[in-house]
Amino acid sequence: MGKDINITIPDLRYENTFLTKVKTNAKKTHKAKLAKQQGIKLEEVHDDETQLAPISPSIVIYTVLQDQLMQLVQGFGMALGLILLKPVLGAVFASGRRAGNSFVAGIKSIGAAIIPTDEVGFNHF
Repeated sequence: MGKDINITIPDLRYENTFLTKVKTNAKKTHKAKLAKQQGIKLEEVHDDETQLAPISPSIVIYTVLQDQLMQLVQGFGMALGLILLKPVLGAVFASGRRAGNSFVAGIKSIGAAIIPTDEVGFNHF
């Protein structure tokens, strides 16, 4: 009859988020440039909010680096941190195991003193 057609719908959420970040970075850069030109503080700049700030290739590159590369660096940092903390985490784990074993041994000794057993070691309860 007919062939099944598979249409892949692209995920456009990333595009909208990326465009928003590019526009935000462009606005910050434009505002800083206006403050430098006018010789005033950045907080005192009143620019037209309805006018779009110019988007240059450097702003797009900065946004890509901020959006992608920084997350990669953060992931490497977290992995390196866990590798370096492995001996410490092993010591914490061993300490917890020893504390648990001594707690259970204490409970068993209290239980042995309270519950009577016969000479074979069988509990009658």
